[in-house]
Amino acid sequence: MRFLFLGAGAIGTYVGGSLAASGHEVAFIERPRTAEVIQAHGLKLHVGDRTTVVREVEVYTSAADALAAGPYDVGVFALKSFDTATALDELVGTGLTVPAILSLQNGVDNEPLIAERLGADRVLSGTVTTAVGKPGVGEVIEEKRRGMGVALGHPLSEQVVAALDGAALTCRVFPTAGPMKWSKLLTNLTGNATSAILDLPVAAVFADSRLFRVEREVLRECLAVMRALDYPPVDLPGTRCARSPLPPDGCRS
Repeated sequence: MRFLFLGAGAIGTYVGGSLAASGHEVAFIERPRTAEVIQAHGLKLHVGDRTTVVREVEVYTSAADALAAGPYDVGVFALKSFDTATALDELVGTGLTVPAILSLQNGVDNEPLIAERLGADRVLSGTVTTAVGKPGVGEVIEEKRRGMGVALGHPLSEQVVAALDGAALTCRVFPTAGPMKWSKLLTNLTGNATSAILDLPVAAVFADSRLFRVEREVLRECLAVMRALDYPPVDLPGTRCARSPLPPDGCRS
């Protein structure tokens, strides 16, 4: 398959590099400085005790140049959510064919935004639960293998899952996108927002009874919204969310 990644951060480098290493054609759109480093040194993937350097990737600094080199089977958004609208503007603004987009982003608003711009039939929903570190440009470390998920509902879903799983990324399918994406939100909420706002380690947040109550209320609110949407929590790869309505320490991995 041919993949076009928007973003060569930790997830983009890890997933795109793994796909390229397994024989798929992979291209990236990145800023000039990042593109220069990747073009010169390739992508470096540290998985277990093995380091793989992947040089068989294309890197473009503009959406127009990247799409002109298409067509691609799938575009992959490995961007922060606040960059989604800008990325869509750049792709659509070229006037060239934009492939169906697989969103591997956190949050639950990216797919609706992509669908609004490209059409509901042009969106695939995905999630990544493997922990990935990024020590430098074009270099990643697989810190804890959990896996990935892709929701069914698009003609390319199963083919994408097969490609990701064949790249040793441990990918599984989910019947629908909503429960999968909102369950990932549960894991992202646990400890992260409070520790970032207060600049405290997660352990310190959980050790403080007042802050721990805040954490529980955040999860309760998220679960209430999920119930209203009829989205039951589901167990993501390597992450248990569905066994209890509200575990004492949130979703456990």
